[in-house]
Amino acid sequence: MRLMILLYVLKWKLKHAIKKRPAFRRMVRKRDYTLVIRTADGKHGRFFTFSGGDVFSRNGLHPKPDVELVWMDSVTAFRAMATGNDKAVVQALGKSQLKIEGNLDHFFWFGEVMKEMMAA
Repeated sequence: MRLMILLYVLKWKLKHAIKKRPAFRRMVRKRDYTLVIRTADGKHGRFFTFSGGDVFSRNGLHPKPDVELVWMDSVTAFRAMATGNDKAVVQALGKSQLKIEGNLDHFFWFGEVMKEMMAA
């Protein structure tokens, strides 16, 4: 449940940054793709579609995402993502608690988007 709340808050933080920060909006406008953040069992997940400088997000899984962040479980995902620290995500990858499926370039771009969003 905490993971789903965190992902919902992420949606609103992204939307707020796009609305209030023109430089962030220009950055997001550079790519169109769909990213899914979910647990390995598929019970928890949310997708984020970036298109034309905006973001659309909904609970559940997208049928054709460009990239997926697949977490071992919701507790691990929440702990790593709530830190707001890249090192926690890298450690999760190293421990096979997180798998990236799909276009790695979009994964790295999403990381840059997150850094920029948190900068303000």
